[in-house]
Amino acid sequence: MWLRRHECTFVVATVASRSNWSRFRGLDVAATTELRRHESELAARMLGGEHICVGMTEAALRFQQRYPGSEWTDEFYRRHGSAIQASIVRVADDAERARWIEAMVQLLDKERAAEVWIPLGGLHVDHMLTADACFAAIATQPSLGHGRVLRVYQEQPYAASNPRHMDAARTALIEAGAVLEEERIAIASVAEYKRRLVSVYDSQNLGEVYPVPGIDQTELIWRVQELPRRIDSSGLVSQAVTRPPAPHAIDSWLARNRDAPRVRVLLSAATGQWARDLKLLGAAFPRARFEVHVSAAVAAEVADVPSDRVDMRTVAVGKLAWVLKALRLCIARPAPTLFYAGERREREARLLSRLWLANDALVIPTMDHLAARYGT
Repeated sequence: MWLRRHECTFVVATVASRSNWSRFRGLDVAATTELRRHESELAARMLGGEHICVGMTEAALRFQQRYPGSEWTDEFYRRHGSAIQASIVRVADDAERARWIEAMVQLLDKERAAEVWIPLGGLHVDHMLTADACFAAIATQPSLGHGRVLRVYQEQPYAASNPRHMDAARTALIEAGAVLEEERIAIASVAEYKRRLVSVYDSQNLGEVYPVPGIDQTELIWRVQELPRRIDSSGLVSQAVTRPPAPHAIDSWLARNRDAPRVRVLLSAATGQWARDLKLLGAAFPRARFEVHVSAAVAAEVADVPSDRVDMRTVAVGKLAWVLKALRLCIARPAPTLFYAGERREREARLLSRLWLANDALVIPTMDHLAARYGT
């Protein structure tokens, strides 16, 4: 944008402009939203452009709103910090995606820009929602794309921190029929200006991610030569996260145990969307009660979603506690067992699950894999 500031006027749209997330503690939603709006307006003015707020709600605030009567306080964050972080990389449900698509239809209809730059969809639910909503809006109303140049840009620092996800997101677009022409933009000559622009977003501490190797050398953009032919209801880019590597294993496990009277669920990490996950499990196992073993560090997420179908049992923090829990389950009454430990602990979870010879165990790195097979 800095390189092109003399040849065009940029309109920078913040889609999730209603926020409670910043590095400054003690700010309420209104104050945080206003602070971040001022930062975005300043950055846009430095580019000679303008900034607009679309008005959607950011991921962390959506998490808090799932708990009726709660407020964003230091105590709420202490109780749910791990779950809030987990929610940021969970895929949004269909209802939320529909709201974003409608907002994008209105934005593209109102702002008749000659070019539209769409994020590739970094590993953050709001980035994936924005990408999915842009393509879905144009698919729903093709006139929104007529006569416009469409470009997809690779977000930083996600490309540096999560390259596999970014590759999967691009692959999802191509598999859906999109034809993308790669454009590599050399930015080494203006890297200092980029760092200065990024530093404006002080509330998010974005200055700490620069310099990252490669970020100050090249920006990767793709010009959309042909739009995707297929727009899945679960989103294009979101499929990069929700598509399980072995879907048949999940399908078989669900089918074998559908009528089970008791299902064991092990949560050594926060799921980020337990209320939604519990609803999904309840539908998948209509006759079951759920014996939920949850790490003490993330127990608040389960405890704050009361259900007469859940028997919650807290496990002490640490690997040893989970090893001991795994050993006890070897002699416990057999039950279909779902083990969620997050991607970083998936290998350890699989090793522990081999101890349960009498249990039908399924290990998943993200609960989105289960949601993708059974519905959102």
